[in-house]
Amino acid sequence: MLAVETLRRYPFFAGLNPDTLNRVAEISHEIELPAGQILFQEGDPALNLFIVARGEMDIGFELSWGEKRVVDHVVAGEILSWSALLPPYRVTATAVARCDSRLIALDAEGLRVLRNQDDALGHRLMTEVARSLAHRLHGAHTQLAAVESH
Repeated sequence: MLAVETLRRYPFFAGLNPDTLNRVAEISHEIELPAGQILFQEGDPALNLFIVARGEMDIGFELSWGEKRVVDHVVAGEILSWSALLPPYRVTATAVARCDSRLIALDAEGLRVLRNQDDALGHRLMTEVARSLAHRLHGAHTQLAAVESH
């Protein structure tokens, strides 16, 4: 279980009622990743929604011809594995620790239950997912433009 004070550091938890915040903390824990460690791979079940507490993560895809391409960097305060909140609950990319990193892992199943019970939490989470998707799409577009220019 994570301390409620830790969650309060992140804007998308600000203003949530204390009971909701306590319930989110109960389904959360921290993990440490050394640089270069894979957190998840494209196609894996999305068992957690992650918040980067410290460090950075690279988000990438393996292209059809086997080339691996990093399309985004996730930094402290940002989320990854948004797939934990949207069916079919499988991650759509690979995440690798760019440096030694600490992440907050929120249990996906528990978070989906809480999201469905608390409209304010659901709104915050889905807004953050939309923001994350828009950022990743921009990163992928930038990467594709760089490939085309070569």
